[in-house]
Amino acid sequence: MPLATRTEAPQPSAYGLSSGATSRSKRRLRVRTGTVPDTPTPECAGSVGALLASTTGALQGVIIGGWNANSIIVTIAASAILEGLAIWFSNGVTINPVGTDYRLLNERFLGLPVGVYALVALALAGEALMRLTVFGRLIHLAGDCRAAARAAALPLTWIGTGVFAIAGACAGLAGPFMASFNHSASLPLNRGTFGYDAIAAVLIGGAAIGGGRGTILRTMLGVVVISIVTDLVLLRGYSTARRSF
Repeated sequence: MPLATRTEAPQPSAYGLSSGATSRSKRRLRVRTGTVPDTPTPECAGSVGALLASTTGALQGVIIGGWNANSIIVTIAASAILEGLAIWFSNGVTINPVGTDYRLLNERFLGLPVGVYALVALALAGEALMRLTVFGRLIHLAGDCRAAARAAALPLTWIGTGVFAIAGACAGLAGPFMASFNHSASLPLNRGTFGYDAIAAVLIGGAAIGGGRGTILRTMLGVVVISIVTDLVLLRGYSTARRSF
């Protein structure tokens, strides 16, 4: 879920601190449960992973939206817990798929990867949610001024829960695509700048750091900018340290 929609908390971008761990944890679950005999199919495993990711996001939303907890602290704690569970689940080793069903996510249609269509569909659905529904307008109102939103008796608990649940589900869906692209699932995969790239894309897209302003489509432009810059520094042969900087 693009971070521009997470405007119910004072630090809307902080959720990226746990979304990366959510994505990594769920792609390990998808790869492992989808390729071992007598276990669910990859499609079922992917759905379960997205559901679990949505649940973990919703729990964070309850704490942040309902209890007015600091989003940075909550999401860092959630990230640590998720990574710990992923290590316990996988014994800390890279998980390689046995079958080839996962390759469907790497297929191309009209010259573009399936993941691009999934991203565009999610972006359009999210933009429609923000613009055309009461829930979307409540997200903007709650993020614009949290004190005023609480004084106006807006359902901050439900707003936070819904936003973080959607964000968690999107992170869970991203996991299988990343695992499919890399033909394996491991915690170090994209651990370095994954969350920071997402935060940068949101800010480049014009979302307010305090919440209440920003659109998903503009965030997508930020994603394009970050991708172009990343590819350019890679093509120029810069070291890993410089690329991270």
